[in-house]
Amino acid sequence: MAVELAPNPIRVDSIYPTFINLPMIENFFNSEEFQQETLTKIPLGNVGVVEYIMGAVASDASRLVTASSQKVDGG
Repeated sequence: MAVELAPNPIRVDSIYPTFINLPMIENFFNSEEFQQETLTKIPLGNVGVVEYIMGAVASDASRLVTASSQKVDGG
């Protein structure tokens, strides 16, 4: 897909994120036990935000990135 869509110009990437701070995970993180257990599994020790994902594949710095798999998971 990346090769076919590149002339349009459309980039095709896959992203493997950690937990991202979004409304759909708020209920999980209301549990202190769940929050602490989850954070111990993320080496950098924090939950991501949308801007972290955007920086990896949707910013000027990533203009030459296509056909890639990006792990944005805090380690």
